Amino acid sequence: MPVPLTGDLPCGREQPVLSADDVDMLVLFRNLFAFLIGQALIATPRTPSIFNIFMEVSGLLDRFGFTNLDQSTFGETATSSFGCYCDELDLIDVRASRERALDAIILGERMKYLPLYQEGFTHGVAVLDDLKKFETKYNLVSAVTRKRLERGYLDLDNRIRTCAVKIDEFEFPSLFSGIANSNVANEAKVIRFKNWKNAYLSYRKNVMNYYRARFGSWPPKASKNQFQESGLNRLVLRELYQDFCDLYDMLADRTDLTTRSADMTTSVFKAEDSNSTSQALRQIMSEYDRSTPPVQPPIPFDIPRLPSIHSIRRKLDPKREAKERAKRLTTGEVNEILVSSYNHASMKPTPFLENFMNYERRVGHGKCADELADMRCAQWLFMYAVIQSLPMLVVDAPDLRCTHGVEYFLCIPPWGGSPWCASDPKNGKKWFGVAGGSGVVNLPSDVVANGVDAVYRRSHCWQVALKWADEGQLNSSVMLDPASQQPEEPQQPPPPPPVPQSQPQSPQQQYQAYPQYPQPPQPYQSPQYPQQPPYPAPQYPPPPPQQQQYQPYAQPYQQPQYPPQQYQHYQHPSLSISTPDQSTAGSLPPSGTPTACPPNQAQNFYPFPYPPPLSSTGSSSDRQPTPLLTPGDTTPPNLPMLNLRPPSASFGRGAGTPGNRSSIYMGLEALPLPAGVSPVDTSGRSSTHNPDASFDHILQGVSQPKKKKK
Repeated sequence: MPVPLTGDLPCGREQPVLSADDVDMLVLFRNLFAFLIGQALIATPRTPSIFNIFMEVSGLLDRFGFTNLDQSTFGETATSSFGCYCDELDLIDVRASRERALDAIILGERMKYLPLYQEGFTHGVAVLDDLKKFETKYNLVSAVTRKRLERGYLDLDNRIRTCAVKIDEFEFPSLFSGIANSNVANEAKVIRFKNWKNAYLSYRKNVMNYYRARFGSWPPKASKNQFQESGLNRLVLRELYQDFCDLYDMLADRTDLTTRSADMTTSVFKAEDSNSTSQALRQIMSEYDRSTPPVQPPIPFDIPRLPSIHSIRRKLDPKREAKERAKRLTTGEVNEILVSSYNHASMKPTPFLENFMNYERRVGHGKCADELADMRCAQWLFMYAVIQSLPMLVVDAPDLRCTHGVEYFLCIPPWGGSPWCASDPKNGKKWFGVAGGSGVVNLPSDVVANGVDAVYRRSHCWQVALKWADEGQLNSSVMLDPASQQPEEPQQPPPPPPVPQSQPQSPQQQYQAYPQYPQPPQPYQSPQYPQQPPYPAPQYPPPPPQQQQYQPYAQPYQQPQYPPQQYQHYQHPSLSISTPDQSTAGSLPPSGTPTACPPNQAQNFYPFPYPPPLSSTGSSSDRQPTPLLTPGDTTPPNLPMLNLRPPSASFGRGAGTPGNRSSIYMGLEALPLPAGVSPVDTSGRSSTHNPDASFDHILQGVSQPKKKKK
């Protein structure tokens, strides 16, 4: 690799003298190789800091053409090495000073490292005025990034002003300016909107008092808290958002999914419906979502659990329900109704929830069930307005690593993809499905990933909605294990039909008089039945004699020294198993099995699926498979082997001591026989065998057909 040096080497034995520029150049090239292999970097008076060293290294990487396939990074080696340096040197944590945020933006661009660039950009948008004070370094930022910083700062300022109008005094005038402000509409004849508004104002006052006691004033002041600036900063709004999210988890009805959508028009209110309260709540919330830009998408579960009289009057007559709902409740009844309307699994021991429950019991003292429901609707509307106002500020940009304790907002990500690839027209664009997946469109990924809908989908209400939906699907009757479900109460059997007294019944007839219904669990009692005659054993006819099948032996001929053998003949040779040792094992077919041929043709009998023998006399090469098995059979038949020495130890498994599974073939276990098939008595089977029998000796035992006399 050529290294540009300004000095020349001496011709004699003099020591070379390097200038300061040459030393810096040599150290720079040394740092390049140290960077690629992850070693320590050396600073010089010209490059005294980590920022300066990486700026010089990035220049060499660009000079020597380090890149990946799409030129978005310097290659896998350089990118992974720089990522390790960022973690080890803590370059990605820019919370300590504004200058570190500016350094992260510049190094992210020069080293083509997107995580560091995103971290510095998101932190730098909120403190753009402070970044501009470092004029020398700020000029090193590319023009594309500076333009994005300016636009992001304006967007953030607009979000802060929109939120401050609502949260400074908790004023949401658009909630009760639509149908809730009507006195002559059909809705007002069914829903008590005035009671809702009064309860809403009462709860708003309680929330203001709580946060004034919590921070000393509202909005908080820096002098009374450990904040750098007064007002609604990120830490204050995140605490406010977390408190109301805990309240949402405790009150939300997790079984009532919303029927609203972001682009739907106002639905027609039907007063005669049984869920008129839910319709009124959703219409008010839809009007609020469209009151200020941007239009806010509805949360998935947008209806609360309402206090109901049925929690204390479980067997309530429908005719007396209206009277019971209007009846004044005692303190214990109020507490029982309110507790039954909470999601107990989501109750947390936080000061805000404790204040809410104390407020509900204090205000609900001496109220009726309908008034408690009106209070819950008003509290839900106030909570919904607060929750929907905060995600655009409190939901941080994705893929941030250092966010704890930051007071400024981290909600503006870099738009447009990587600035070092800004000249690429395909930069930052992806294909997205539209129209239910029937079409696709090529859009910038920022429009989808950082839009209003995407920000709200990363918020708490949407994240817990996915969790609740999964739990509801797993707890449905379709997904539950039938063994884990509680058994249903069996129906009692009807009484037996009346029987005349003159006609006595036997115990068997009395038992059969009842129809077969599921019986409730009872202690076991041995039933009494009349004596039955013993079941007769099946009688099988003796098997007729038949021709035994043999196989010629392939060994050289030797004169046998054995007496003549007596062979046992069996019926249905197709059901017998021919073994390598010339023995047969099988069983008789069950009674009632149809035969495919007369008994005198049993040697040619071929039942499916056994193939016919290849030779006329049959040989051991035409080995028949094991009969089909029945899943209910668990005890295999005992098929003892012949006393024949196996050719090797591996083939002799189970030959001498057959257990519950003996061997048919050498090395093959016997499997259970089909149901209804009994094993053949093997007592008459020959216990000896001559492996060296000649063909002439074999023919002596074969019965020859008698020739007809002419």
